[in-house]
Amino acid sequence: MQDTAARVARLVIDPALREESLARLARTTLRPQVAGWSRDGLSRGDAGLALLCAALDEACPREGWDARAHEFLAAGLEPAGRPDGSLALFSGRVGYAAAVWACSRGGSRYRDLTEALDAAMLPLMGSLPGRLPSGPSYYDVVSGISGWVGYLVVRERTPAVDAACSAVTGPLVRLLSPSGIENLGYLLEPGRPVVDLGLAHGVAGVLAALSLLHRRTPDRDAAAAVRWGARFLMAHVRDGMWPARVDLGPRPDDGRRSGGGSWCHGDAGIARALFHAGEALDDADIRDFAVDAVRLRCHGPVPVPSPSLCHGLAGRWLLTAAFAADTGDPVLRSAAAGHAGALLGRFRPQPLLGYADVEADGRRVDNPGLLRGAAGVALALLAAGGEQVPAWARLLLV
Repeated sequence: MQDTAARVARLVIDPALREESLARLARTTLRPQVAGWSRDGLSRGDAGLALLCAALDEACPREGWDARAHEFLAAGLEPAGRPDGSLALFSGRVGYAAAVWACSRGGSRYRDLTEALDAAMLPLMGSLPGRLPSGPSYYDVVSGISGWVGYLVVRERTPAVDAACSAVTGPLVRLLSPSGIENLGYLLEPGRPVVDLGLAHGVAGVLAALSLLHRRTPDRDAAAAVRWGARFLMAHVRDGMWPARVDLGPRPDDGRRSGGGSWCHGDAGIARALFHAGEALDDADIRDFAVDAVRLRCHGPVPVPSPSLCHGLAGRWLLTAAFAADTGDPVLRSAAAGHAGALLGRFRPQPLLGYADVEADGRRVDNPGLLRGAAGVALALLAAGGEQVPAWARLLLV
């Protein structure tokens, strides 16, 4: 797996191949917004490639991957330093800072850069959350404050980092309540407010983030909110499956379920948030509920056409492997090994980057990015060859 991961990484970091893949992506994708590339972006940018190179440097030292990581960080330095830039994890300065930390070998390198990023970002992360308006994009993992948590909890503890964590905790507590959940809602159609349940954009992401914060610094209000959020998600499951979204009004459940086992909207991602809640509360019933949901899906997995981390097989492997590592469950260990083998088997020399993303209508697109593309698949393959869940998984709140 390590050899294939390195092979895919070399394709992705090749400038000519990457430019060609992005041009193809722009021509063929259903979602033109995924075709952009930024020098400081984690999902679709050089920061994500720095993260990949850092993982390869750890697995294959003295092969020059740290130098490549440095090149990608240097490319993103200027845009990441703009004071008006986004703080989003996957498309902003927090993601760039996460890549710097991943390359720092636990803070032993890039100290000056880390301190400069802290000075610019942490005060904003401390002051913004209390003034955010309604809307999932302000609070979710991909664009909002829940995404900051994956970075903050892996950082070394400092007073400024602790202050940012405390500032984020309050708004997340308020969201996980009967009145606060409306702030995560959006209109599916006029007069029909709904809320996403998934890990990337919905309730599960907020629950996972708050659970990790509560484990880091116990808080009575956070504990109550985590319990409310867990019960909210547990109330909507059926046979180990959740709907992609639920109505906040009186409209009845239509019975449709996502059926996916991957990260962004899938059942495994929601179950992972519940597991974090059970750990944070030391509640065996919630933990067991989450594990049972994932085990049930292992017995009847829904196919996932894409290999990606976001909505594909790499994400399914990561979540299943995390559950297997935490529980030692033989069913989950076997399922994780099966997902890893299937992911390796999907490598093909013919797609430009070895792996092509598969979009909702079945079209295959060349994407070099981390969340929806080949870079993320390479990260998963590299981790699947080891015994531990990779440190970068915490950025996805896994």
